[in-house]
Amino acid sequence: MTFSLVGMCRRTGMFGAAVTTSSMGVGSRCPYARAGVGAVLTQHRTDPQLGSRGLELLAADHSASQVIAALARDNPTIGWRQLAVIDRRGDTAYYHGDRIASIHAAAQGEAVCAIGNIIRHANIPPAMVEAFGRNPAEHLAERLLRALEAGLAAGGELKQVQSAALLVV
Repeated sequence: MTFSLVGMCRRTGMFGAAVTTSSMGVGSRCPYARAGVGAVLTQHRTDPQLGSRGLELLAADHSASQVIAALARDNPTIGWRQLAVIDRRGDTAYYHGDRIASIHAAAQGEAVCAIGNIIRHANIPPAMVEAFGRNPAEHLAERLLRALEAGLAAGGELKQVQSAALLVV
C-alpha cells in the first residue's frame, strides 16, 4: 500500500526521499535522509529503527548494498520489510522481504531507486524512475514529486492515497 523513492541530485549533491500511502502519518516512519550521507526508506510493516541504523551505516561510508546486507543480517523480522537505500556516490540498493505477499516491485536508475508494495502492478516503480530522470536540471524536490505523480498515474496502490511525505537534505 506504499510507493516511494530515494534520489540524489548529481548537480547539487542533495539527497531526498518521497513516499505516499493509504495509511496515515507516513512521513514520521518511512523516509530518512542526512545531508552528505544519503537516504533510506523503510516500509511494509515499517521498522523506523532500520531507517536510523541505515543512516548511521551510510555515515560510516558503507555502500547502499552493504547497508541493505547489514540491515537484513540476523534480523528475525526482516521478511516483513521493504527497503531502499541511496549512498553518497548515488549508488542504490533495495530489499523485499520474503513475507510480502502482495504485488511488490522495485526499479533503479541513475541516482534513484523506487519501491512499492500492495500496488496495482509491477510497472509503477519503473514509471517513477523514468519520471525522476526526465529533467535532471530541475530541483530535486520537484523531481521526487513528479515521480510520485507518475506512480499514481501508472496505477498507484489498491487503496486511496491518504498520506505523503517529501524529505530533501
